[in-house]
Amino acid sequence: MSSGWFRTGFVYLLILVAVAALIFSISPQSKKSEGIPITQLAEEIRNGEVKRITVTGDDSLKIEYRNRKEIAVSHKESGVGVIEILRGLGVTSEQLAAVNIEYEPPSNWGSWLTILGSVLPVLVVGALFYFLIRQAQSGNSQALSFGKSRARMFTGDKPTITF
Repeated sequence: MSSGWFRTGFVYLLILVAVAALIFSISPQSKKSEGIPITQLAEEIRNGEVKRITVTGDDSLKIEYRNRKEIAVSHKESGVGVIEILRGLGVTSEQLAAVNIEYEPPSNWGSWLTILGSVLPVLVVGALFYFLIRQAQSGNSQALSFGKSRARMFTGDKPTITF
């Protein structure tokens, strides 16, 4: 594998990552959802408006309604079950039985992004040092002969040879 191909491939990879990050930061999120307090959620369950509650790993609740297409979001305290909270707010067992409550396991992306966020800068700095040291160690100490001319003397007495 030649050094030029590796260097060019690395530059293209950096450009690709930058473009992907730009696209993800500019693109709109899939569905904007409104945040509601947990007390309003308890009131909507008592009124029979809630069809499904999905509890995600980060203690947020996605609420789907029976009559509406929108999805609302609420947050609960960590360490306390959603059923305990709703019963404390006056929702009966019969009203809770009419609501489908699902639990989603937490996503593993958070741990991968944390690891990537700490390892990636070290790799980038290491690659930068590698390329700088390789450039400095290349033939004829090119780093120190920056301003020197490589022009050759042209004399008219030598015949030019062409093939």
